[in-house]
Amino acid sequence: MLKQNFEKFINNPNHERKAVLLEIDRLNNRLKIARSKLLENIIDNEEYFEVKKECKDQLEKLEGKLTKVEDKKKNRFTETTRPCTIEPPDSMFYYPISIK
Repeated sequence: MLKQNFEKFINNPNHERKAVLLEIDRLNNRLKIARSKLLENIIDNEEYFEVKKECKDQLEKLEGKLTKVEDKKKNRFTETTRPCTIEPPDSMFYYPISIK
């Protein structure tokens, strides 16, 4: 429970991505079912094209949202991984040791 609250608090991009992918999957399945119903003459062409248009419109929006989530994830990674600019102290220089 604590982990779930923490992830909600930080707005984890992985959860957003997963939710978008699940919705894309659901819409693709809906389109697949409509296609099979069309082939079985359960629905006519007009109904199929209506479902197809709705699904395609929503899929385009979700793909755009997925791209934004991916960009957010990349930006978040670059914000947390900045190059180290700390200089080592003089005593940390490498001195070769000869082994006899």
